[in-house]
Amino acid sequence: MNGQNQGDNLQRGKTNNEGQDHANVVVLPPLLYLFSFGVGIAAEFIWPVHLWDWSYNNLLGGGLIVISLMVIFLAMRPFRKGGQDPNPNTATPELYTGGIFRMSRNPIYVSFTAILLGLALITNSLWVAIMLIPTLIIMHYGVIRREEAYLTRKFGQDYLDYMSRVRRWL
Repeated sequence: MNGQNQGDNLQRGKTNNEGQDHANVVVLPPLLYLFSFGVGIAAEFIWPVHLWDWSYNNLLGGGLIVISLMVIFLAMRPFRKGGQDPNPNTATPELYTGGIFRMSRNPIYVSFTAILLGLALITNSLWVAIMLIPTLIIMHYGVIRREEAYLTRKFGQDYLDYMSRVRRWL
C-alpha cells in the first residue's frame, strides 16, 4: 500500500489539485444528529408518544451512550496522533485502517447513531427513535457516499481494497 506505516495502518493520499480536497458533505454529522435529537424532543413535547414503559430504558440507553463514547474516543486517537481534523469538510491526508477502523469504516457515525438511539431510550421517545430514519438516509447519501467517492479519488485502489475488507457500518 502506498506509504503505509504498519504500526498505524495508514496510507497517505495524493494531493488533489483539481479543486476541493475534501468530501463536500451536505451537513456535519454531529450537527445532523444534534438537530435530529432536537426535532424528536420538540415533537415529543408537542405530541408525546412513548416507546414502551420498560424499567431498563435508562440502563440500556445509558450503556449505549457510554460504549459509543468509548468507540468515539478510540476512533479519534489516530486523528489526534496524526494532527488530522476528523471534519469531513477538511482534507484527508491519511487513511486510517487500523484499530477500530478494522471493524467499521465509520465507527464515529455508528457511535452517533447508537447515541441517538440511547437518547431515544432514555427519553422514552418514539419521535427521537423515528428521527433515526431521516438521519440515516441523510448520512448515507449526503455524507458517507460523498466521503467514499472522495476517498476513492484520493486513495484509489488502497481505499477500494479497504472497502472490500471492512463494512461501512458494522
